[in-house]
Amino acid sequence: MRAAILAAVCLLLGLTTQSAAQVFEDHGGADPPYRLFLPPGLDPARPVPLVVMLHGCNQDARAFAEVTRMNDLAAAEGFVVLYPEQRAHPIGCWRWYEPAQQVRGQGEPAAIAGLVEEVGRRPDLAIDPARVYVAGLSAGAGMAAILGATYPEVFAAAGFAAGIPYGAAEGCLGAFNVMQRIHARLPSPAAWADYTEAYWTCVFAGAFDPLLSPVPGPDALGEAAHTAMGPRARVLPVIVFQGSADERVFPQNGADLLGQWAQANDLASDGRDNDDIDAVAEDETPGGRPGGHRYSERVYEDGSGAVVMTLYEIEGMAHAWPGGPPGLPFSDPAGPDASRLIWEFLAAHPKP
Repeated sequence: MRAAILAAVCLLLGLTTQSAAQVFEDHGGADPPYRLFLPPGLDPARPVPLVVMLHGCNQDARAFAEVTRMNDLAAAEGFVVLYPEQRAHPIGCWRWYEPAQQVRGQGEPAAIAGLVEEVGRRPDLAIDPARVYVAGLSAGAGMAAILGATYPEVFAAAGFAAGIPYGAAEGCLGAFNVMQRIHARLPSPAAWADYTEAYWTCVFAGAFDPLLSPVPGPDALGEAAHTAMGPRARVLPVIVFQGSADERVFPQNGADLLGQWAQANDLASDGRDNDDIDAVAEDETPGGRPGGHRYSERVYEDGSGAVVMTLYEIEGMAHAWPGGPPGLPFSDPAGPDASRLIWEFLAAHPKP
C-alpha cells in the first residue's frame, strides 16, 4: 500500500521513477563495501542475471548508479546489479595499474569475485552463474578488464567505457603513460608537460619511478590476457566505448583494448594464433542523432559468424559515460545510450 501511495504521489507531482530505482541495499560494512540493487518481483526460484558495475575515480557506487541509470534498466529487465565500492584509494580509483592487482587470487580482483560469490549464496536470490557480467568506467573499466582476464569462468562477458587494456601499466607513472600515451608523444612539449605533472603526482603519492616505457602493442597485450586466463581460458565477448576527445584516457586505449581481446579471444577459441577472431570489423555502422555525438559501431565476429566484440568510437566525447543524464560529472547525454547497449550485448552472451 505504501509503495502504491508513493507511486501515485510521484505521478501527481510529475516525478520520474528514477529516484525510487536508486533506493538500493547499502553493505558499507563489507570488504570491499558494496551496494546491491534488486529489481521488484524477484522470485528466489527463478535464476536471474547479475551485472557487476565498477565506478571510476572520483566516484562512488551511488554516483555511478546515477550516471549510468543501470538500476532503472535492471528494474525493467529483471536483473540484479552489484556495485563494489573502492574506499581504500584517496580518490576512489580501482588500482588496475598495480601488478599485485592484476593476478588471480589476491587483491581487488579476488575481493570483487568474492562479492559475486557472496551475492550468489543469498537464499532470497537465484543468480544464474551463466549470466554474470561486469562493466566499468575508466579505472572501473580497467578493473573489469582484469576480472575478465583473471576470472573468465565467473564473468560471461564484459563492457568497458573509457577503459584501459589489461596489463598495460605497472605502477603510478606507468598508469599516466598508458592513459595519456606520453612515451609515444615524446619529444613534444605537451608530452613533457604531461610527464612532469604525472611524475610529481606520483612522487607526492609515494611512488618514485622516473622511467617511461613504450606501451605494449595489442597482440602482446592479448597474449598477456590469454596467459592470465590460464587453464580457464575461453572466448570473452566484450563491448568497448571510447570518446575521441577524451584527454584522460586517450582514444588509442579504446582501439588497443579491442585489439587485446581480439588476440586473447583468437588464442582462446582454439589455442592457435590463426586470426579466427581478429581486430578487423565485419561490419561498421554510423550513428548519431540531431544535437548528439556522431559515432561508429564496429562489429567483430568469430569464425562461425557470431558477434564476439563491438566497438563504439564516439566523435567529440570527452571522459564520460555515454548517454548519461545531464548535469552530472562523467556523464555525456549526447552520446549513445551505453547502459542499454551494454545490457543488450551482455544479455546476448551468456556463458555456453
